[in-house]
Amino acid sequence: MAGIQIREGKAPFEIPSIAEPCFTYYKIIGDLASGAPPVVVVHGGPGAGHEYLLTFADLWWDDGLPVVFYDQIGCASSTHLPQKAGDQSF
Repeated sequence: MAGIQIREGKAPFEIPSIAEPCFTYYKIIGDLASGAPPVVVVHGGPGAGHEYLLTFADLWWDDGLPVVFYDQIGCASSTHLPQKAGDQSF
C-alpha cells in the first residue's frame, strides 16, 4: 500500500416532502477498487458523528480493507432537519 487514500464528499438525496436539498456526508479511507470488502462504520446517535470512530481507519493500514464512514441525517456534517423534530411519520 503506497499512501493512505482519503476521499470525502456529500451524497445528495431527495425527500419529497422537503423542498431543500439534502445530503449525507461521507469519508472513505482506502481504495474501494482494491477488491477487498469495504467496512461500513455506522455511528451511534442521536447527534454524534463519525469522528469518534476514526480509529477504524487502521483496518486499511493493517488489513487493506477500505473503510467507509458517514454521518447519518441530522448528525454532524449531514443535513439537519429541525423542522422534522418529533414528526413520527418522518
